[in-house]
Amino acid sequence: MKIRMEYNLKKKKKIFIPEQVTVNENIDYSNFHIGDEVAGLFYKSYKNSSDDEGESIEDWKLILNDFMNGNYGVIIKDLCELLYIQGNIIGGIVAALDEEELYIVTLAILPEYRGKNLSLNLLSRLLMKAQEKRYEKIVLYVTNSNIPAINIYNKAGFDVQKGT
Repeated sequence: MKIRMEYNLKKKKKIFIPEQVTVNENIDYSNFHIGDEVAGLFYKSYKNSSDDEGESIEDWKLILNDFMNGNYGVIIKDLCELLYIQGNIIGGIVAALDEEELYIVTLAILPEYRGKNLSLNLLSRLLMKAQEKRYEKIVLYVTNSNIPAINIYNKAGFDVQKGT
């Protein structure tokens, strides 16, 4: 079962910003793009998680192409980012507009980089950009058994709306 979570950009004036990203390496961001490196990121991030549906890297290439081709709504490219540490991709976030609703399609951080506020960093950057663009709210759907993700979204200020 999936849980719908929502962040009201109009009501919440101050976006949660993590106190500190707990890595000492240089952090860089880039616009979202597709390729083997990005497919590998999502494959490794979802592998053995509660959201793992047995996708291969080749499957992730197809899924990412579906994202970019609008099969999950219109991708808002300037709200999507990849996160790099010392030149290596370690995370990414994708947002789309579907039926006039802005939503987070996916958020991924490599397992070895979790627990360092990097998910919150990507989320807060996306929320600030969405607020600047005058979106009213952003939603996401998360598997109810994915407790670590639910906790991150709660910490960022998302509220549970309903299960589907």
